[in-house]
Amino acid sequence: MSVLLERGAEYLEIGWSIVPIAPRSKRPPVGFLWKPFQSCRPSIENLRDWDSRYPNAGVGIVTGHISGLVVLDCDGPTGQASMSQLNLHVEHNPICQTPRPGSHIYFGHPGGHIGSRTALLPGLDLKAD
Repeated sequence: MSVLLERGAEYLEIGWSIVPIAPRSKRPPVGFLWKPFQSCRPSIENLRDWDSRYPNAGVGIVTGHISGLVVLDCDGPTGQASMSQLNLHVEHNPICQTPRPGSHIYFGHPGGHIGSRTALLPGLDLKAD
């Protein structure tokens, strides 16, 4: 079973909206229209279709209200220094290491509209609605 089908089905069950991402990338495959999945979750049928069209795709999680997630993207030592400045304690949050030195730190969405922001602080981006 492919990563897209296996992990994608798990993530859909959790309630996350997902999209296929190109191999070794953070972006959907060329020509894939992902914006609709900011407001509705895909179905298992969508996953099967994507798996046949993009056989080596990974899984991208759509952040924001649709998935109930806000993600802090921390890039390397610069991001770590900014994290220290914020005095954030994230030891109990899910954390995913990124291919480049860095991490994605997951938080529950608090409700309302949370805008995404690049360069929130040096080395920190906020991925949300």
